[in-house]
Amino acid sequence: MLLCAVVALFLQVWSKVRRAGIPPTPRCGFSTTVHKQRNLVVFGGVFDQVRILQNLLAAELRIK
Repeated sequence: MLLCAVVALFLQVWSKVRRAGIPPTPRCGFSTTVHKQRNLVVFGGVFDQVRILQNLLAAELRIK
């Protein structure tokens, strides 16, 4: 499950994140980075220890 909760470090408070769309497949061995301090980008990984994934996922990191 990608981004099911977020923590505001300065407030030390957890809040639920509203999710929409199709969730990504479970994976390990992926690469991730934050783009322009507002998008989490995930690339690739391995699923079921056999299938190599080469897709790109992005999630907006917005705190209201």
